[in-house]
Amino acid sequence: AAESLLQPEAFDPATFDREVRLGIGEWCLFLLDGATLVRLREAAPRLRLWIDTLDGDGARKLQDGLFDVGIWYADHVPPSLHAIELFSDRYVGVVHADHPLATQQPSPQLQDYLQYPHLHIELPGMQDDPLHEVLDRLEADRTIRISTSSFLAAFPPLTHSSLVGTVPFQLVA
Repeated sequence: AAESLLQPEAFDPATFDREVRLGIGEWCLFLLDGATLVRLREAAPRLRLWIDTLDGDGARKLQDGLFDVGIWYADHVPPSLHAIELFSDRYVGVVHADHPLATQQPSPQLQDYLQYPHLHIELPGMQDDPLHEVLDRLEADRTIRISTSSFLAAFPPLTHSSLVGTVPFQLVA
């Protein structure tokens, strides 16, 4: 009998009635699509969801309790916070539809990818650029013509120039 008093109450999303503050990395924000939000609303009709982007100060904001839940880069979570992997992604090169790389056969190789100017996306809170690390290991380099800290800001120049961008696959799938 005493054990039953120590058991947490079962979670019932249908009766959950409070605000949840969700901090989310910008590229993950694109994955939180309308269908996901509709399913969440149907499962938890009383939930009030407050969504904001986690920036370079995201770990501190999570530690300070400014968010109830964070969806962020797993390799940037401090040991004082509990983290689980929700999904993983891979990076892909993106160009506008009329770019020579878009129709190149056979598929472009590294030297093809590097011969064009690049748009570099440096997200706040990302100390290490995975692409830069790979290129360093390969002793390869790219010419960066535009840098931005936002995926949203990256797409207009990519769609109207010969620039090459490198983004998470789920962002363009």
